[in-house]
Amino acid sequence: MTESIEGRESLPTESQIRLQVEKIVAGRDYEEVRRVEDELGPLFVEWKSTDDVGDQMDVFYKRKGNDGKNNIAPVTTIEVMYYFNDMPCNGETKADFIDGKWDEK
Repeated sequence: MTESIEGRESLPTESQIRLQVEKIVAGRDYEEVRRVEDELGPLFVEWKSTDDVGDQMDVFYKRKGNDGKNNIAPVTTIEVMYYFNDMPCNGETKADFIDGKWDEK
């Protein structure tokens, strides 16, 4: 079930967000390192983990809209940043939350 605010798009629940993160990290350990929230719930959450070869991997949840610091997300999304030798080298969108469900990429 998703949370819906009257007149606004539905938002994923905490458990829906966590399930997507767990799919991405595929059984590897992960740790939440940053969270920004408002009255509607998480705006931005960052987790640290490792990829399948042991390099750092960051996972980000971003809620659609403006976070108040002029960081604008056009869609609610979960993205990943990959690292090689401790340097960010690539990133991708893993899922967008559209019409009350995750559209996995």
